[in-house]
Amino acid sequence: MATQEKQIVLIVAYPSTTPEGKTTEFNMDYYLNGHMVLINKLWTPHGMKSWTVTSYSSADSLDGSTPPYCAQATIYFDTMDQVKQALSNSAETQADIKNYTNVAPVVWVSRLEKAS
Repeated sequence: MATQEKQIVLIVAYPSTTPEGKTTEFNMDYYLNGHMVLINKLWTPHGMKSWTVTSYSSADSLDGSTPPYCAQATIYFDTMDQVKQALSNSAETQADIKNYTNVAPVVWVSRLEKAS
């Protein structure tokens, strides 16, 4: 990865369990090939630069425990205004959530101080 500084990072993480304590259903194939395609279409015009998707499982855990999240999208922008513009254009992406999971994502914004 080329050195990048001070990007705004939108994190969209999906809990491993539902609020009722059941294992989350998550269709990664649809998420990558349907939902993230929609994200590209709708958010790139608002300044989205790139994204990565990470999956988590107990098989990948250092101690074998279930991680708190089963999947996470990390989405990069240059400014907070771009994030706000993209999120203001999210009705279609919100409606699509039911097509790949049975949990609501947890969303937060951070600032990438440096990557190399």
